[in-house]
Amino acid sequence: MFTRFFGKPGERPLREYFGFPKRLDSPAVVLPRLSGILVEAARGIEGREPDPELVFARLCDAFRSMPAEPVDDAVWKQAAAGRAAGPPPSEEVAEALKIAITKAGWRRLHLLVESLQDPAIHELVRLRTAERDPDRTAVLLFLAFANGTELLTIDLLLKSPFRVEEFARKWVAAIGGTVAEEPEKRSAQRLRNLDYGEVLGNLQKAQKQREEHHKRLAEIERQRKQEEYERSTRE
Repeated sequence: MFTRFFGKPGERPLREYFGFPKRLDSPAVVLPRLSGILVEAARGIEGREPDPELVFARLCDAFRSMPAEPVDDAVWKQAAAGRAAGPPPSEEVAEALKIAITKAGWRRLHLLVESLQDPAIHELVRLRTAERDPDRTAVLLFLAFANGTELLTIDLLLKSPFRVEEFARKWVAAIGGTVAEEPEKRSAQRLRNLDYGEVLGNLQKAQKQREEHHKRLAEIERQRKQEEYERSTRE
């Protein structure tokens, strides 16, 4: 999950983990439009086996349309198996790329490739391929992001608009984009509030506190009964 690989949202801009500088010429993403694309893509892959070859082919087609060189097949397969070559831009990205893509990861990759239908996302990724070669862009952005969002499954996205929004906002932040008609600080705060990993962590913490409280109450009750028993034996 992103909390594990890339820290708590807001601690550091997500684009910095991928080594991308802030760009003033980056287009703003219309969030409802992107969310709609992601939901339709999720519905299309729901309950189906992911097709890694098709995902890769569509990614290459999208890169050609930018235009950029298609991703090298050998580089992609090696990285998808958890053996990405080349120095990563951060320790966090290195950790995310150590993991081979699972079926759930391929489903998220399907969503990311389909997100390139959004003109702003398409342009943002094009800008990133201009900063780095397409192979590095594909590996760093698409594979690391798919691994870093492991809690956001297709089933969960289809059940919760909040998780769709979280996925969309994290994707925009990772590629160095901004949300249209929204101040940067507000976007960062919204991302912090949405983070599912943080929500689960807080729930687990609260559950642990409740369990410890029940243990203390049980211990107090045990001691009370023990004291009553000892008094009764003395009498």
